[in-house]
Amino acid sequence: MTEKINTSVLILLFITLPIASLFKILHWKFAETLLLIGLITSLTLLFICIREVMHSKKIKGIDKMMWLGSMFFAYIIAMPIYILSVR
Repeated sequence: MTEKINTSVLILLFITLPIASLFKILHWKFAETLLLIGLITSLTLLFICIREVMHSKKIKGIDKMMWLGSMFFAYIIAMPIYILSVR
């Protein structure tokens, strides 16, 4: 069940973001809505990944911190770029 949800969220993300980017580049309607859906989907996938890493029996303590740090690092870098591009 969980794997099916993970796959669905990932497919939605891979479909939504390229289409939303195309809409934004071509200045078509609903680009902002599609980008928002893509952002929410991306955050949902991040929380699913965090839950998977935290509940994993195969990954040891320091490795869990490394995985979580790398996941958050991508968002820490991406958020200022997004905020600056909006202005």
